[in-house]
Amino acid sequence: MRLGILGGTFNPIHTGHLILAEEARAAFALDRCLFIPNALPPHKEEPSLASAEHRLAMVRLAIDGHPVFEASELEIARGGRSYTVDTLEALRHRYGPTVELFFLVGSDACGGLAHWKSMDRVMQLCHVVVAHRPGYRVNVSLAGVRLLEIPALDVSSTAIRQRLQAGRSIRYLVPEAVYHYLLTRQLYAAPNARAANP
Repeated sequence: MRLGILGGTFNPIHTGHLILAEEARAAFALDRCLFIPNALPPHKEEPSLASAEHRLAMVRLAIDGHPVFEASELEIARGGRSYTVDTLEALRHRYGPTVELFFLVGSDACGGLAHWKSMDRVMQLCHVVVAHRPGYRVNVSLAGVRLLEIPALDVSSTAIRQRLQAGRSIRYLVPEAVYHYLLTRQLYAAPNARAANP
C-alpha cells in the first residue's frame, strides 16, 4: 500500500491543502491519504489556534466523499506537541513494514526540514514530498526529497484567519462545507465579520 500523510494544524483547512493532496495522490498513485491535524504545533505558538475538535471537524467536512482521503485522530489522541517522526513511527507500527509512506509538505516549510526532530529517521521511514507553493523558493538540501509541482494557488490558513478578522470574504478559499462551518460558529472572526461572508 502507498499511504500519503498530510499533517499540520489545519487552522483552518483550505483548498491549497486539498490540491496538494490530490496532486500527490495522482503523482504517486497513493492508495490512501491521511489528513492528520496535530494537537499542538511543534515549532510555533498559534494564539488563534481553534480547538482540536473544530479543526478535525473541518478536515472531515473538507474531504467528505473523496474515496482516498481520510481524517486521522492519531496526533490529537496522543496529545501534546506533535513531531513528524513520532507519527511516522506510529503509522509504521500500525500498517507494517511493507507500506510505503509519503509525507507531504508545502515548500513554505521545506527550508526547516533539516532541523526537524530526528530528520535522519524521518527520511528512513518515508518519502518526503515537497510541493511547490507560490511565493516560496524551493531550497531543499536533503538528499532523497521528492519535488511535486502543484497549481499555483496563494492561499494560507494565516491569510484566511486575517481575512475573517478583518471582515473580508473567504468564499472559495475553503471548501463550501468548511465555509459554512466557520461562519455559523464565528471561528476566528471579529463580531462584525458576517456581512462580508453571506
